[in-house]
Amino acid sequence: MNAVITSYSPGALLGLAATTTTVPVVGARVGMAAYATPSADPGSVVFWTAWVSANDVVTLRLFSLTALTPNTRDWNVRVIP
Repeated sequence: MNAVITSYSPGALLGLAATTTTVPVVGARVGMAAYATPSADPGSVVFWTAWVSANDVVTLRLFSLTALTPNTRDWNVRVIP
């Protein structure tokens, strides 16, 4: 199961701050593994994680160590049953 977030632009982040967005992924179930990969570097101090937060929904969280605006990127989201 997979989905693509097109041109995700999370906006400015303060240092040690995070932002989240949700992605519909049909067939995803809580407890399944999820991961996300950007189409290119979102920023040198940006980290991310993804998880199935509800049935058919994956949450993507971006976290920054310093204040910055992450680069706009497409994101590939996958769920592994």
